[in-house]
Amino acid sequence: HVMIFLLLLVMLIQAMLILKISRGVAMRWQQYEDTRAFGLPMSSLESRFVTYGFLAREPHCNAPRETNLVVKQPFTYGTTWWERFKKRLCPIHALVKWRAFRHEFLFGRNGEGGLVPSPHLFSFHGYLKSCLGHTVLGLVQVSTRVWVISVAVICPTLYICIAFGEVQMVQCMFGWTLCAAALVISMLLAEDVDLNTPTVPEDPRQVLILFDGTSSAVLKTRCNLSGSDDIALTLTGSCPGLGDCKFDETLIKLGPSAVNLCPKTRKAGNSFMSVTAYTESLGLIGMWQAMLITSLIVSGLSKTHHTWWQWAFSFLAWAQWPVMMRWVVPSFIHQLTMLGSVSNRASKDFIRRVTLDSKESLLGYQMRLVQLASFAQREITPRRLPVGLVDKKTSFENGLLLCKAATVEE
Repeated sequence: HVMIFLLLLVMLIQAMLILKISRGVAMRWQQYEDTRAFGLPMSSLESRFVTYGFLAREPHCNAPRETNLVVKQPFTYGTTWWERFKKRLCPIHALVKWRAFRHEFLFGRNGEGGLVPSPHLFSFHGYLKSCLGHTVLGLVQVSTRVWVISVAVICPTLYICIAFGEVQMVQCMFGWTLCAAALVISMLLAEDVDLNTPTVPEDPRQVLILFDGTSSAVLKTRCNLSGSDDIALTLTGSCPGLGDCKFDETLIKLGPSAVNLCPKTRKAGNSFMSVTAYTESLGLIGMWQAMLITSLIVSGLSKTHHTWWQWAFSFLAWAQWPVMMRWVVPSFIHQLTMLGSVSNRASKDFIRRVTLDSKESLLGYQMRLVQLASFAQREITPRRLPVGLVDKKTSFENGLLLCKAATVEE
C-alpha cells in the first residue's frame, strides 16, 4: 500500500512538472507571436538575424534609417538529417518555423486562404494553448495499453534486480535507457515537424518582408486602419534599406513542405510513428519513470549504501529525471503540439472557440471605452446643485396639496 501511494504521489508531482513546463512553452509561443519583423530592439526578427550571422547592418546615407541590410549567409532548414539537427539547436530557426506555421494557418499559401475567417481577431497562440491542454492530457493520462505493457516489462526487470542483487546499478541503467529512448523519440518527432514545416525564402531579407506586419499587435492596427484582413507586401516605417533584395511576390511567399501528414494514418511521409504513437510512447516512458522514482525512494528508505559505487549509481539514477524534464520534455511538448494542430490536423472547434473568445474580449474593450466616454461626458456637463432640506419640505407640501385637491374633486 505504501508503494502504491508513493507511485501515485510521484505521478502527481510529475504531472505538476509537465504542467509547469507547458506553461513555459506557451509563454515562448506568446513571444513568438509578438515578435516584429523590422526594428532595432533585440527582440525583433531583424536583430536576431543579425545576431546569428545571417544579416549585417551596413551604414548608407541614402537608405531608410541610414542602414542597409546585407546577406551574410542564406537561411535554410537543412538538406540532410544532420544539418537539420544542428540548425534545430539555433533559436532563430525555431522562431522562423513557428511563424511559418502561423502564417500558413492564418493567411494560407499560394493564394489559397487561411483556416480562419478573420486573422486579426484570431490568436494563434491562444489556439495552440487549447491544443496544448490535450497534448498534456495525453502525456499524463495512463491508458489500459500502458498498464499492460508496463506489467509485461517491469516484472522481468524486477526478477533481474532480485537475481543480481545490485539494485542501484539496474536502476541507473534502466533510468538512463528511458532517457535515451525519450531523446531518440523526441529527435524523430522533431524531424517529422521539420519536414512538415512550410519553406521560406532563402534570402533573410525576404523572410523579413514576408513576416512584416503580421505580428499580433501590428496586425490588429493594420486591420483597424484599412478595415480589411488582406496582407499585402508593404513595408512598415521601421524597415531599413534592403540593398539588392528582390521585391517580387513570386519569391516572397511560403513554399510547400517536404512531406505532408496523412489525415488517416496521422504519419508524416515515410515516418514509422504516428502522432498517436508519439503520445503513447512518451506517456509510457513517463509511467516507467514514475515507477523508477518510486523504486529509488523505497530502496533508499529500506536499504543502506555500503560502498561508494552504490552511492554513485543512486546519484546517476536520480540525475536522469531532471535531465529529461529540463531538455527532453519541453521539446517533445512543443513539437507534438505543432505537428498535431496545424494544416489538415487543425481543430475547427478550437478555432471557433478562440475566435469567439477574441470577439468577446474585443466587445469588452469597446464597452470599457463607452464607459470611459460616459464618465468624461459627466465631467464636462455642469452638475445640478444638491437638493437641500428646504426644497424637500416644499416638494412634500406641494404633494400634500395635490392629494387634498384630488380628494375634494372626488
